[in-house]
Formats: sequence, structure tokens, C-alpha cells
Amino acid sequence: MATAAQILANRLNAMKSTGPRTAEGKNASSRNALQHSLCAEKHLLAFEDAAGFDSLHQDLRSRFRPIGDGEEKLVLRIAQAQWRLDRAFPLETQIFESQIRRFDGTSHANGRPDSELLGPAFISDCANSQSLMKLSRYEAALERSIKNNLHQLDVFQKARLARDAEPAAVPAAVPAAPATKPTQSTVTEFTPAATYTLQVAIAGPSGMEYTQIGVRKEAKLDGFLSLNLLDGYVPDIGQTFTFLTAARITNKFCGVKGLDISPDRRFRLNYTPDELTLTVEAVQPA
Repeated sequence: MATAAQILANRLNAMKSTGPRTAEGKNASSRNALQHSLCAEKHLLAFEDAAGFDSLHQDLRSRFRPIGDGEEKLVLRIAQAQWRLDRAFPLETQIFESQIRRFDGTSHANGRPDSELLGPAFISDCANSQSLMKLSRYEAALERSIKNNLHQLDVFQKARLARDAEPAAVPAAVPAAPATKPTQSTVTEFTPAATYTLQVAIAGPSGMEYTQIGVRKEAKLDGFLSLNLLDGYVPDIGQTFTFLTAARITNKFCGVKGLDISPDRRFRLNYTPDELTLTVEAVQPA
């Protein structure tokens, strides 16, 4: 055991270190924690297919349709854990092959085919490195991680849906004049203030008869939405109006005014990761 003086001396020496200076040294240092692929801090190894991981991530995003940074991060963690878990299958094969090669030319092999050496290979691994047992523990840990993140994502999404189902409070006086005509516009980003009211005018079903906004990057919603039907127009049940599209939509409006159309129909506001739509639905009699 090191003495107190030795510990202090080690700490003082460590303070003098400037770390790796060359590009090669920095690259090697960045991989010091890589005991094997399942312990990598970076979810992709140099030889792995980045497009394959992106495909997995996008498939999970389309499946779970996350909204907001919290849900996005959980989906990313699920993708990372699944990617690491998929590494376990070739790792198990390589461990067995490594153990079988140890028997080549020994009395254990004795001319037996490799398929008959699986048992001895397993016994040898258990008695020595226990790589298969450790791999099994990593698999179990990754499966727990996926399960826990799926559970947390479910909690987040149920809470969001419950919040969205509650009627939003709309201020008595909307701080903007009603829209008098449809407009079409394209902006780079859309980040309204909390007091802002987005006015959407609807005079007909075609693209030029209702307000449409295209956002090239992110639409981070806030404030209020006000829907205005012009010139007595009453849309048919089932009609859909896509009034905002964006590369990414986050958050939601604080309140919406004008959802009710007539006694027998109303608008339903639909949020997706890249567009906002209004769908006319029938009002069920009380």
C-alpha cells in the first residue's frame, strides 16, 4: 500500500503533466477507456457504418415520434444501446473461435471437428478469462438500459398527451388583430415570443386560400394560435389544412382560439415533428 508521502508525490507529478501533444498521442489518449467495444464512450467505432446507425436512429424516431429535447435524447439513448447490443453477437462468435483455436494441435482437439470443441471451449473460457460470462452481463445491462429508457419515454409521452388533452387557457383579449386574408411565407426559423399570436386565415381548401408558413430550420412554438374563417366559409368534415411545415417542430402553443367552426364540426389541431395541420371533425351530439 502506498504511503501518504507517495500519494502526495504522485499527485504533484500528475499536476505537471500536459497530456498528449501530438495528433497520434491525442488520438490514442481518447481511446484509453475503450476496454472493448461495449465500453466505448463513442457509440461508433472507426470501422462501423455511420449510415447504418443513422438508419437505426431514424427508424426509432419515426416509430416513437419524439417531441422536445427530453424525448429526443431518450430515443438516441435507445438507439445507442441497441447498437452496442448488436455488437454482442459477433463478439460471442469471436470468443468461441478464439478458444477453439487454442485447442488446435493439442490433445483436446485430437482430430475432432470444431463443432465438437464448443463445449471444451466454453469450459476453458469459464475457467480462465470468463469473457462469455462478462459479455452476458453487458448484454443484460444494455437490455435493462433499453427497457428503462423505453419506460421513461412512455412516461414523458403520456404526460405530454395528458397535458395536451387539457383545454388550454386563452387570454380574454388576444394581443393581435384577426387575419383578414390568407398569406404564404417562408422563413429560416420560427421562434415566437410567449405573447405572440399566430393568425391563420382560412377561406377555402386550396393552397392559396389559407395561411401557409414554411420554416427552413426549426419552429420552436410558443404563444397562441388564432384561427379565422373568412367570408362565411365552412370547410367540409374530413378536410385537412397544413398551415405550417418545418425541418423540426418543438414545443406547442400555449392556447388556441377558433377551433369551433359550427355546432356540428370543429378543427382538431395535429402536431407532428415536421408539420402542423388542422383537420375538420364532426362534433358528437351531447
